Amino acid sequence: NATGASCNVAGLVGHSNLRMAVLGEESFERPATDAERAQISELTAQCLAEGAFGVSLSFVDSDSRGRRVPGRQASPEEMDDLAAALADAGHGIVQYVPRFMRTEGYIRDIERVTGFATPAGVTQTYAPLVVGRRDREKADAVLARTRELRAAGHPVWPQISPRSGFDAPVV
Repeated sequence: NATGASCNVAGLVGHSNLRMAVLGEESFERPATDAERAQISELTAQCLAEGAFGVSLSFVDSDSRGRRVPGRQASPEEMDDLAAALADAGHGIVQYVPRFMRTEGYIRDIERVTGFATPAGVTQTYAPLVVGRRDREKADAVLARTRELRAAGHPVWPQISPRSGFDAPVV
C-alpha cells in the first residue's frame, strides 16, 4: 500500500544486565540480598525514567560459557520488586522467554510471571509462541491457557514466531 510497512520497536532493559550491574559475577550464582534487590529496583527505575519501555527476562537462556543467565537466579521477591518498579514508574511491560521446549514449563513460566505482574498492574508479553507443524499441540495448549488468563483479567500477550528453524531444516 502507499504507506508502506512499519516496525514497532521498544527498548527494554535486560534483567540479567541489571543483576550483573549490581552483583557482578555473583549474579550467575545466587539470588540477590535485600540490599542488592533495592539497588536493582533503583537501577530499574532509573532505566525506565531514561526511556526503557520495560524489562526483559529469560527463563531459558544460557551465556556463551553455558551458565544460566543471571536472571534465572532471581528470587520471587526480586520479581515482585521488578513489577513494583514498573508500577511505580507508571509505565512499562515485562517481556520474557518462557521455557518453550515443553508445554508444562511454558505454561508454568506464564503463570509465574502472571503471579507477580498482574498484582502490580503490569502487562506481560512472552516470546516465542512457536507455531509450526511439530509444535501445534503445544501452541494450542499455551494459547488456551493464555486465553483463560486473559478472560480472568490478566494482561498477558503472546508474540507469535513462525520460526522455520524449529520446524524444518535451515538451508
